[in-house]
Amino acid sequence: MSLIILIPVIIIVIIVSAVVYFLIVQTPALKLDSIKQLIDNNNLDEALTKLTKIVQEGKATPRTHMYLGEVFEKKGDINTAIMEYQKCLKEGGFISESEQLTIHIKLAELLNRVGRLDDALGEYLILAKQYPNDPYYLMQIGDIFFTKKKFGNASNYYKQALSLNNANPIAHYNLGRLYYLTGINTDAEYHLKKAIELSPKLYDAYYYLGLLAIRQSQGNNALMYFSKAVYSSKFKGLTYLNLGNLLYNSGKTDEALNFYLKAIPNINQNDKENILLAKYNTALCYERLGNLEKAVEYFREVYMEKSDYKDVQTKIALYSELSVNDKLKEYIISKKDIFETIIHRILGYFSYKPLENFFYEKFVYTIGIPSNLSPDSTNKKDNYFFVFFRTMNDTFTDDELFLMREKMNSANCSKMFIIFPGEFPDNAIKWAENRDVTLIDKKKLLEIFKSISV
Repeated sequence: MSLIILIPVIIIVIIVSAVVYFLIVQTPALKLDSIKQLIDNNNLDEALTKLTKIVQEGKATPRTHMYLGEVFEKKGDINTAIMEYQKCLKEGGFISESEQLTIHIKLAELLNRVGRLDDALGEYLILAKQYPNDPYYLMQIGDIFFTKKKFGNASNYYKQALSLNNANPIAHYNLGRLYYLTGINTDAEYHLKKAIELSPKLYDAYYYLGLLAIRQSQGNNALMYFSKAVYSSKFKGLTYLNLGNLLYNSGKTDEALNFYLKAIPNINQNDKENILLAKYNTALCYERLGNLEKAVEYFREVYMEKSDYKDVQTKIALYSELSVNDKLKEYIISKKDIFETIIHRILGYFSYKPLENFFYEKFVYTIGIPSNLSPDSTNKKDNYFFVFFRTMNDTFTDDELFLMREKMNSANCSKMFIIFPGEFPDNAIKWAENRDVTLIDKKKLLEIFKSISV
């Protein structure tokens, strides 16, 4: 080949090589495409290095920031991802309209996730306009207003979502819980029931139906709904807590205790108040069941977390003496047959004997007659009415005191003794003045124990 022919060929090869080099290495779009492949293949560090170099060289485009956002999102650096996506939208151009909408979607979800609700709301409003037939974004807007307790606004967006699809169970659920919280019970019940009709495994709706049943004093319905709500991942712990409350208030202490113990590990650990309540109620169950060591254990847990919670200080102080006073402990925790023996001996201290005992949850009513008389030979003047309290604290409200007085009169007794293993409150002491009532507090009871064999 002659030199004349060879030289032009060499020049053409050089030109083509330069063009190829320019297109592949120097064209930013092609370079970014190769970086995008790195991101898709999860080679995030390499992609980040190359993207950072482009920014440092001052050659960044909106697409550069979009890809940086993707890298940081995948790496879990949500706040930096948000910043990069926002830079991409701010600079505009170089990305398609569909890509811009994708970024708005990403921003809405990420901002919502990190709790920047106002910024997320702005993004969802943009998306709701772009997708007017999609109820999802209306629901998200409603949820943000719900979280901000702007229930009127939330209701409007939930209703708009339902207008697009009335068979949307989540929309019905959201409206139902909103109406529950605002006290509109009839509408709450309708939408919550509609939600589970459309989606029988929407267990969160059963939880609110259970709460609504409690509000309406429908205990059996509440138990039924909560039996389903225990499958709710969100409300499992609170459902156990409410089941415990229902059973405790109906006197089923063993069953209540079981649910309280389940509630404690299942309540969201950030929900400190309800965890404390579950622990406190657990202690109350053990107290009622006579297991005072376990009761004090849970009372102390509550005290360590919040020393001024309810009456926990009083509870601990009241029961601290039981560890050194076996007679007082036996008085409080003994079973029915043993306590009947204790009653007999305490009445014997006053030269009386029991005619009839009436056992209740916190106390025992006893009609006592003189030891030297038979039941047939006694009258109202002879009969005394004894009230034995089994707990070391009680409110002694005016209604309770009045009820005891009425019980004494209906039992045909002339005098009342109230035996209480604690300290009487001032209102009880004042109430007993100028009445045929004798108050036996812990101090006097301990003196009686010294004189009798308990």
